[in-house]
Amino acid sequence: MNAFLRKLECYAPLNEADSVLIGSLTDKTRLVARRTDLVREGDPTNVVHIILEGFGVRYKMVGNGTRQIFSYLVPGDICDLHVALLAEMDHTVSTLSDCVVAEIHRPSILNIVAERPALLRALWWTMLVDEAVLREWITNIGARNADLRIAHLLCEIHARLDAIGLVSEGIFSLPITQQELGDTVGLSIVQVNRSLKTIRERGLARFRKHLIDIPDIRRMQEFADFNESYLHLRSSPRSRSAR
Repeated sequence: MNAFLRKLECYAPLNEADSVLIGSLTDKTRLVARRTDLVREGDPTNVVHIILEGFGVRYKMVGNGTRQIFSYLVPGDICDLHVALLAEMDHTVSTLSDCVVAEIHRPSILNIVAERPALLRALWWTMLVDEAVLREWITNIGARNADLRIAHLLCEIHARLDAIGLVSEGIFSLPITQQELGDTVGLSIVQVNRSLKTIRERGLARFRKHLIDIPDIRRMQEFADFNESYLHLRSSPRSRSAR
């Protein structure tokens, strides 16, 4: 099962026909090199990009050259579902690492919306979660200090990757630079470096190249004031039906 189908099945029970359709729509993939823009702000929209392997970001640039990253994309994430209805991109989507990417053309998305209610429900759920994450990121930047901003972000990525089986004994991969981390949480490289040092000295996390080791996730969550409820990982229709 590919990561996209696995994610959709977390949000709605899919029948065999739905699963086969998603499999056929995502069976043709391409490898995209790290730090490559998949689609740029202002580009016309005709395909939806899905990351099956690797990591990506959504970001915007402002006039002075500053970049604001406002979303991380992990395996199974849809990069730009809204483009099925909009005429052009209002932000840029880029890869952080080498990625395996599938592309679904606009007519196929519109067909799902019109004829596949379970898939439509699952896609709608993913969009609602994306909006919830964006609200939490705004709160993170606006209401938390530097140390907590970074710790909170690391807790979120840990939770999202753990949900798809990409955390092993507290260790996960996050291929970002300190500059990219600063572009995410609104901090300078100096501030990022200082906060990472604080987190490390408190024993909350260890950093080895692009690997992050959080030995006690509960302790890290308490430090970061992190509550994963906004990710809706345990309140999806599939999760509720399993209780």
